[in-house]
Amino acid sequence: MKPRTPHVPEGVTVDTAGSTRRIHVARNAAILAAISTAVVVALLAPMFVSSGPPMDEGILVTYPALILHGAVPGRDFETFYGPGGPYLTAGGFAVLGPHLWVERLVGLLGRLVIVLAIFAISLPWGRRIATGAAISAGVILFPLGLAAYALLLALAGVLAGLALTVAGSMFELRPANRAAAFAIGGFVSGTALLFRPDLLPAAVLPVVPLLGETRRAKQYGAGLALSLVPLVVYLGYVGPDRLHLIVRDLWASRPGRRLPVPSLHTTRGQLLAATAALLLLFIVVGGISAWKRSADRRERILLSVGLLLLTLFPVIVNRADSAHIVPVAAVAIPLFPVLAIVLQSRAGGRARSITLLATGVLATFTVLAVLHVALLGLREDVRLVDGSSRGVEVQLDASRSFRVDSHSTARDLDRALRVIDRVTSPGDSLFVGPRDLRRTNYDDAFVYYLLPKLKPSSYYLELNPGTANRSGSSLASDLERTDVLLLTTRYDDWNEPNQSRRLGSRAPSAVVAHRFCQIAKSGTYTVFRKCQAGRA
Repeated sequence: MKPRTPHVPEGVTVDTAGSTRRIHVARNAAILAAISTAVVVALLAPMFVSSGPPMDEGILVTYPALILHGAVPGRDFETFYGPGGPYLTAGGFAVLGPHLWVERLVGLLGRLVIVLAIFAISLPWGRRIATGAAISAGVILFPLGLAAYALLLALAGVLAGLALTVAGSMFELRPANRAAAFAIGGFVSGTALLFRPDLLPAAVLPVVPLLGETRRAKQYGAGLALSLVPLVVYLGYVGPDRLHLIVRDLWASRPGRRLPVPSLHTTRGQLLAATAALLLLFIVVGGISAWKRSADRRERILLSVGLLLLTLFPVIVNRADSAHIVPVAAVAIPLFPVLAIVLQSRAGGRARSITLLATGVLATFTVLAVLHVALLGLREDVRLVDGSSRGVEVQLDASRSFRVDSHSTARDLDRALRVIDRVTSPGDSLFVGPRDLRRTNYDDAFVYYLLPKLKPSSYYLELNPGTANRSGSSLASDLERTDVLLLTTRYDDWNEPNQSRRLGSRAPSAVVAHRFCQIAKSGTYTVFRKCQAGRA
C-alpha cells in the first residue's frame, strides 16, 4: 500500500527545502554543542582526583550525607544557601552511594549546563562563535575544580532559563513550542533560587528585553511562580525562628568575609576589571539597540547579558575572591565576540577598520586572559579554589574518602581519625573546629562526612566569623553535650583584610578547657574527649 499523501489546501506551498535546511542546521548545531561538551569534560575530568577546599567542599559532601539520615538544612545545621545543592547531591548519594566523585559529578553537570547555555545564547551569531564561547566558558571555570558550589549551580539555572528565552524569542518555532520555551525558561530560572535565593533579580531582570509581549511575560512568569513552590514549602518547614537566626548570622558574618577589590597586579584584579568593562559595554550597546529599536533582533540579547552581569555583580562585591569572580567572568568573557561582531557591523569606512583593529586587540586579550586563568589556576585563593594537582586521599573505609592537598596533612588526619574511631561508639557526638574557638573562620567540615557513625554536636558545621564565636551563640552549650572534639591549628594563620581577625567569645574555649581532656595529638590536630568527672 502506498503511503498516504497529506492534503495540502489550495494556494498553500509546502517549503520542504526550508524544513530540510532547518533540520540540517539544528543537527550541525547539536553536533558542535556535543563537541564543546566533550572538550570541556576532557579538560575537567582530571579534577575528579584533585584536592578540595576543606570547608567549602567539605560541607558539600557532609550536608547531603546528613540529609539521607533525616536532617534538614537550615533547621538542623546552618547554611547560608538554599537547599537545592544538598538535596540534589543527596539524590546522587542515594542512587550511587555517598562518594566524593558523586558530589563532583553534580558539579560537572552544573558546569556543562553553563557551557551549553553559553552556546545557545551565542548561537544566533553562528555555530563557530557559539562553539568558541562554550569552550572558553569551560576553560575559565577550570580553576574552580568540580565542587558543586551553590553559586555555579544557581548560575547554571539562570543561564539555562535565559537560553530557553533566547530560543523562544529568536528562533522560528511553532506557537506551542515557543510558549513552552518561555514557560520552561521561567521554571528553570526559578530553580536557581533553590541554590541561591539572593539571585532572584538574575532570574527576572535579564529576560525583560526578550519577552516584549504581555503573553510571553505571563508564560515566563507562570513557569517562574511554579518553580518557587518547593522553596516556599522548604522555608515553611525550617520555620521563622531558624530563618531569623540564619539571617542574623549571615548579616553578622559579612564584615568578616568581605574582601577589598583586588589589585590589577593580580590575576583576580585583571579578571574583575575585564568583567566590569564588558558589563558596561553590554549594557550600553544593548541599551542603545533597544532604545533605537534595532532591526536586528539579536542585539536585544546584548542587553539581557548586560543585565545578567549587573545582577551578578553584587556577588563579587560582597567577597571579591576567585570563587566569586570566576563564575561571572565565565559569562562575560566568552560572550565578548558577540559584542565585537555587533560593534563591527555598525561601523563603516575608516571607522570600520579602526573597529576591526580594536576588536582584534580585544580578542587577543580575551584569549590570553582565558589561558592565563586556566594555566595559573588562580592559586591566590588556595583555601577556596581546588588544586590542579592530584590530591591525597584520606579515608577510614572504602566507601567514603576526601582528598587533601598534602601527604603530611593526610598522615596527621589519618592518625587522628583512627583515634576517634577507636574511642567512640555509634551515636556519640563530634565537633570539628579550630584550636582557638575565639576565631571561627574555617574548619575541616569534611571530617563529619568521613565519620558517619558519629553525630555532629553543633548547629555550626561550617564556621564563619561573627557567627559561632559571637557572644550568645549556641556553640558553648553545643560543646557541653559533645563527646569528642577534633581541633586544629591549621588555620591559625588566617589573615584576611577584614574583621575575621577579631577575637570572639571566650565561652566555647572555656568549655573545652574545663570539660575536655586531650587524648591524642597528630601534627596540627588534637583529639579531646570529655573528662570523666570534668575539671575544677
